[in-house]
This record gives sequence, structure tokens and C-alpha cells, in this order.
Amino acid sequence: MQPKPPVKDCIEQYKSYVDLFVDQVLPAMPAGSPLSFDHYPAFDVPGDGSYDNYSAAGAGGSRAGYRANLAVIRAASLRANTSFWNCKYTTDR
Repeated sequence: MQPKPPVKDCIEQYKSYVDLFVDQVLPAMPAGSPLSFDHYPAFDVPGDGSYDNYSAAGAGGSRAGYRANLAVIRAASLRANTSFWNCKYTTDR
């Protein structure tokens, strides 16, 4: 198993990806098209205090990962002067 990259590196890579999308794809969309993202976090509480940190699911699998994802999309939507949609997956367990 390969070691996980630092969370900040994952966030910077994701930010670069979103910026590229906004610069290259969004202009081709109809005017007023929002950014949209799905997020499938693993919000299970492990009980060891690591709930809000980099989780076994990866950088996006924790609450902190969700907030980081949301912040990147919000910043990109503000820069592009458009709205964004946040589609969350929830389930009743």
C-alpha cells in the first residue's frame, strides 16, 4: 500500500483541477450554468478522536475533507461569478 499524500497536497491538486475546469469547460456552458459537485464522505465516527482528520477513506472522507472540498468549489464559483450546487449522498443506516 502506498503512503497517503499530505492533505494539503491533495487539496492543492483538487484546486488546480477545479480551476482548470472553470477556465476551460465552464465558458462553453450556457450562461449562468452553476458549478456542481457530489461528495460521498465517510462520516462514520471511529471513536478514536480522528473523526475530523485525514481518514481511512482518504482526504475527502472526513468532515475536514468535506469542508475543504466545499471551500474550493465556493472559491471557484466566486471567481467565475456563478453559483454552485452541492449534491450530498446521505443514507439512513
